[in-house]
This record gives sequence, structure tokens and C-alpha cells, in this order.
Amino acid sequence: MLDPSVLIGEMTGLKKRGYFKDDSQLMISEEAHLILPYHRKIDVARERTLKIGTTGRGIGPAYEDKVARCGIRVVDLMDEKVFRKSWKRTFCRRMFTWPRS
Repeated sequence: MLDPSVLIGEMTGLKKRGYFKDDSQLMISEEAHLILPYHRKIDVARERTLKIGTTGRGIGPAYEDKVARCGIRVVDLMDEKVFRKSWKRTFCRRMFTWPRS
């Protein structure tokens, strides 16, 4: 699991401390699944209603997408057509499983 916004913050901090100078020193698997903003929103919404003790960082919902084989991976970002297809598949699945009030 990889949260791009968290990664950028961590990279900035590591660079400031001198742990690495060039982005090419960092290796990220292209198979890593992404934690996206909607994962965090789902996590927080569930915590409000279910009180399950989540951190609200979106890890659980991202794993759900991974296990359902519809998660968006780093490699999907490399090709716009692949990304759009992955996004549509994930969005459609989420729309059908989103709790209705």
C-alpha cells in the first residue's frame, strides 16, 4: 500500500535530513496499490457510524480494493488508458457497494 501524499512528505523529510539526495535512490514497486483520497473518506465515514477503531488513513478500504482485484496500482498511472479503465472499474464497484441511507 502506498499513499502518494504521505510518500511525498516522507521523501521531503528524508531529503532534508540528508538520507538521500536524488529521487532515483528510492525504489517503489510498480505493483504497489495506491491509497487514494476516497479511501480515507470511506475510512472516516465508517468510523463515524461503526466505531471500529480505524486510524482514518484509508488503509482498510484500499486493501478491500486490492483483494477485490480492482485497486489502482502504481503501474496503472503509467498509461492514461489503463488508469481510466482501472478508475472506472473501481468507481463502479464502490458505487454498487456504497451504503445507502
